Amino acid sequence: MTLRVRFAPSPTGDLHIGGVRTALYNFLHARHEGGVFVLRIEDTDQQRNSEESLKTIKEGLSWCGLAWDDGPYYQSRRLDRYKELAKELEAKGRAYWKTDPEKGTALHFKIERGQQRFTDLVHGTVSFTYTDAEPDFVLLRSSGFPTFMFANAVDDHDMGITRVLRGDDHLSNSRSDERRLPS
Repeated sequence: MTLRVRFAPSPTGDLHIGGVRTALYNFLHARHEGGVFVLRIEDTDQQRNSEESLKTIKEGLSWCGLAWDDGPYYQSRRLDRYKELAKELEAKGRAYWKTDPEKGTALHFKIERGQQRFTDLVHGTVSFTYTDAEPDFVLLRSSGFPTFMFANAVDDHDMGITRVLRGDDHLSNSRSDERRLPS
């Protein structure tokens, strides 16, 4: 299996040094392993996206010599796929609609309570305990757009991403290798 990694910036601001670092690690890892470096644009935050930010991201990556092999893919163009999987999760009893007076009606994912574990190549075995105190998270907003965590999991699955290199700030929203989305 060919290694596939991705850099998935959100066009809501300028490309910053942390983003360049993440892109560089992914790019170098793909080159070292003879893999594929994918560029995916996480543009589901319609209120904050800007064409100028998207242009800056692409130009910045090019200026740094970080040429992507596949993409760019745009999450806003994959809405039908997210909705399809959301319907499957709802049909299987794994998701439900809930109305919030301030945020409208959104589709929520039923979190499995208890301890969840996965293996991280840097940190080893990582575990999180989900209790009843933690709310189920939103899959689809009232606008019909997916949340970051849902779109990311779907895209990583569909695009055959084999390894995710990113900052520790995203460790808690990683998913286990043993879990699979409906195909």
